[in-house]
Amino acid sequence: MQRLFGFIVLILVLAAGAYIYMRQTQSALTAGTSNPTATVDLIGVKNDLLAIAQAERAHGALGGKFVSIDELRSQGEGMPKTISIDQSMEISQQ
Repeated sequence: MQRLFGFIVLILVLAAGAYIYMRQTQSALTAGTSNPTATVDLIGVKNDLLAIAQAERAHGALGGKFVSIDELRSQGEGMPKTISIDQSMEISQQ
């Protein structure tokens, strides 16, 4: 009887986890596109913008002033210097 109860609890926990995962995936897909690859790219762009903003905020707090993205990059903060895309739609960063 105790095994059956444990099994039922496990199934309920897995179902709840799957439901939460699906809801998060749906909200990410409806954020601007229904193409999963484009969604990943969109999320990457958002993450890059957040990284730039956080680097600017940190530099502003420590240095007492805001600087350009080029200055952030030269100091090793912020984003890569170049982002390019080729014919096969592969993105590379340097």
